[in-house]
Amino acid sequence: MGVFRQREYRILRQLSARQLAPKPVVYRDGWLIVEWATGATAFAQDFSGVLENGSLTQLLSQLHRQPCYGFRLNLPMQFIHHWQNMYPRRRSPALLRWHHHFQRKAPPDLLAWAPLHIDVHSENVLITPQGALLLIDWKYAVDGNIGLELALLVRGNGLDVESQGHLLRTYQQQRPGLCAQALNTSVQQWLPWADYLILMWCGVCWHQTGQTAFLAAGSALRRALGLNA
Repeated sequence: MGVFRQREYRILRQLSARQLAPKPVVYRDGWLIVEWATGATAFAQDFSGVLENGSLTQLLSQLHRQPCYGFRLNLPMQFIHHWQNMYPRRRSPALLRWHHHFQRKAPPDLLAWAPLHIDVHSENVLITPQGALLLIDWKYAVDGNIGLELALLVRGNGLDVESQGHLLRTYQQQRPGLCAQALNTSVQQWLPWADYLILMWCGVCWHQTGQTAFLAAGSALRRALGLNA
């Protein structure tokens, strides 16, 4: 999956000092040990609650105001990596056309460059006994455009139009320097990129694990792109 534990170790050292992530204990010979974070993952109703009350967007806006990690997201290389590591029989001519499309297409204009988590979903949001939120599982964290982070949150959690609008409004309230219209436009432009990134990620995970849940997760995205489910 293109995960580098030494990079993750350095990121966790930076963020744990600001109580944004668990503290790394040691990195050695490719192994990373992280302290145990006490709490419960924000499944279903709890996740809806942290979206509704704005606590998740408050946490994300705090993350996005931190100094960058120094590890830049390279989407073309990420797409190539996923293409090479997905199940070979899924590399259809139609999917190849989409692959070439996203290789040639320039990404949306920069809204704000920031440190990202990239994989914000219910299982990676921890509610501590004190009621605070903590993000876990930082293996994909990179520096990138905040529009992509929010687009991935929307798509990865299946947010409907109403929930998406609420998400962006509460985020913008935490970042008053951002134009609400520009924020919405950026996220809308990033949604196709998020769709393709998630689809390819599911393809690699299915190839590596054989778990049909990853195949099912990518089916709707394949249909949306005109591919065979």
